[in-house]
Amino acid sequence: YPPEPSKYPHIGHAYACIINYLFAKQNDGKFIMRFEDTNPDLAKDEYYTAQLNGYKWLGIVPDEIVYVSDHMDELYKNAQKMIELNHAYICFCNAEITRNNRQSKTECNCRNHSITENLEFWENMKNGKIKKGEASLRLRGFMDSPQAEFRDPILLRINDSVHSRTGTKYRVWPAYVFQNTLFDSLNGV
Repeated sequence: YPPEPSKYPHIGHAYACIINYLFAKQNDGKFIMRFEDTNPDLAKDEYYTAQLNGYKWLGIVPDEIVYVSDHMDELYKNAQKMIELNHAYICFCNAEITRNNRQSKTECNCRNHSITENLEFWENMKNGKIKKGEASLRLRGFMDSPQAEFRDPILLRINDSVHSRTGTKYRVWPAYVFQNTLFDSLNGV
């Protein structure tokens, strides 16, 4: 069950959590609560606590609690591996250009950077030489896909906000499409 600690729990959270919990228990499975806390602007200590207390009040006790933010080094290694395999690239297009290119199924020129250049840009994103909003790591997807989601989605982006669990240790944070896919595959979900 993947809550984002960005708000107090409401009836929708309770409904989804109970269904997941009962399904796991009914099938002799494990109920894993995975906090998807990779947006430092939204993740707050009070929301982690409120959600855990709310679920406990409902009688839900997770078999395991995972915080995605505790696995940033692993996420970084996988992002770098994708760059090394030429499956991802650093894009310097702004949001408007990215949106327009995805709508028109047009590849941006950033796809033409070499692996070496992309690895250098990646390091510069992590070490602060590239500022927030100036670049993102994107999947080398299928720009001619009828499904817009497959047209070079953003995998990681810069966010310099202080994270409630990791502070300022990290500044490049995964988008949900990257963290969810990777986490599910790495953890056998």
